[in-house]
Amino acid sequence: MKKIHENIIAVFIAKFSVLFTVSYAFDYAMTGITVPGGYYNEWIDNHFNYVAFLRTLILKSAGFVVHHFGFDYTIDQYHLRIPNVSTVKMVFSCIGTGILCFWWAFVLSFPQPAKSKARYLLVGTLVIVLLNILRVAGLVMIRSVNSMKHTKIDHHLIFNIVVYVLIFLMIVRIVDKLDKKPLQ
Repeated sequence: MKKIHENIIAVFIAKFSVLFTVSYAFDYAMTGITVPGGYYNEWIDNHFNYVAFLRTLILKSAGFVVHHFGFDYTIDQYHLRIPNVSTVKMVFSCIGTGILCFWWAFVLSFPQPAKSKARYLLVGTLVIVLLNILRVAGLVMIRSVNSMKHTKIDHHLIFNIVVYVLIFLMIVRIVDKLDKKPLQ
């Protein structure tokens, strides 16, 4: 029985490593292809640029949050602004695709039924994107306070810590549910 568990763990680690590496490399390559200059491909940029879609989704949703806190705002391709007060520029590293690659690789590698995988992929992705929306909205509002305009906040580090702690908690839940069922 111990050998079976060791094999399951080894297969999980191998699958996770391959899926994470491939998805992260694909994400990196797609970014290179969809940013003008270098290996830019206009057709792929116009039809498959999921990074631009995620950026727009996060910026527009963060604008919605900011509006509900009573702020006027504007959005362009890379920025959420509270006019004449505060701006957040959302570059590739702000979008969170690396964290999503990690989550998707874990869920797809972990031995569980397809229905559970689909549910965890959806819920985890929504949670990660929602936290990013709240981070961007919070950041532009915090920066609008006069005393906070020039304060350096490493929001990437804080966001990553919060999200990876949350991912850890979701992983604990997944593993705990699996412990209550026989391995497949």
